[in-house]
Amino acid sequence: MNTKKKVMIGIAVCFCAYSVGYIFYCNSRHEAEHSSIKIHSSKAGEREFCQKIATIAKHIMTQRQHGVPITQVLDEYSSDSVKSLVVQTYRYPMFHVESNKEEAAEEYYTKNFITCLEVMNGE
Repeated sequence: MNTKKKVMIGIAVCFCAYSVGYIFYCNSRHEAEHSSIKIHSSKAGEREFCQKIATIAKHIMTQRQHGVPITQVLDEYSSDSVKSLVVQTYRYPMFHVESNKEEAAEEYYTKNFITCLEVMNGE
């Protein structure tokens, strides 16, 4: 395994290791008003945990696609792991056509869901 791949896997494992076993709350005003997403991976199955991670990622990408400033999105979250995800998400381009915005959010959900499952399974 090459060094670059080891580093990428290490980063992914660190992200999940930080998140797994801890409770972290997504303090987004939107989520607090609409869904109150709370994650506790020791009680949730891997799939459910990864769905919640991917849902948070999709929500952040939707905010990105609708032009919400990164500073505003960062202020909505208390978890360092989620703040890291916000920064990562804002590296993606913003689209102008609504269907492209929706597609970007769906694809980002899928990407984060798959990555989470791979890390949880040690791949």
